[in-house]
Amino acid sequence: MIERNSSNQLQPWLDPDELIVSIGSIRKESIPRVRASLLSLCTHSDPDVREEAVRKLFVEGKDMTGRDQVTAAFQTDPAANVRSTAAYGIAATSDPASRAADARLLLSILFDTMVEGEVRNAVYEALLIMHRKRDFPSLKRGVVKDSDIDWDWAKGLRESFGLG
Repeated sequence: MIERNSSNQLQPWLDPDELIVSIGSIRKESIPRVRASLLSLCTHSDPDVREEAVRKLFVEGKDMTGRDQVTAAFQTDPAANVRSTAAYGIAATSDPASRAADARLLLSILFDTMVEGEVRNAVYEALLIMHRKRDFPSLKRGVVKDSDIDWDWAKGLRESFGLG
């Protein structure tokens, strides 16, 4: 098991399904010991492996030292599921020094109607998390653009960061 600090189970040449199981078995307190392996898996060829590595390292582990990696995944990964998880990773690792830049980056995607709905929904929830708003959309049906997103709040937030 990964809890014993066996990064051998996180080698990129292993079967993607095995990697996903191994990543999932990492306990939060063990994340720093396998950080380098997880960071390399953030660029794995399999999008599900990338997503799980991003989730474990940034969302759960709140790894501040790899913020460039989570931002890059959010901006450039070809898989919507990876970009969605990276949005949560940005929120989880945002701090007072990065908050404005993080919000600007997320807001630019929220208002981009060409971006997949899955990504925009994750961005909205990430913004809610960052700004400690509690009015999350229903988990049962997901975000419905017109009725669940507080567009007035989002527009006000966008204006407050000079993106008006």
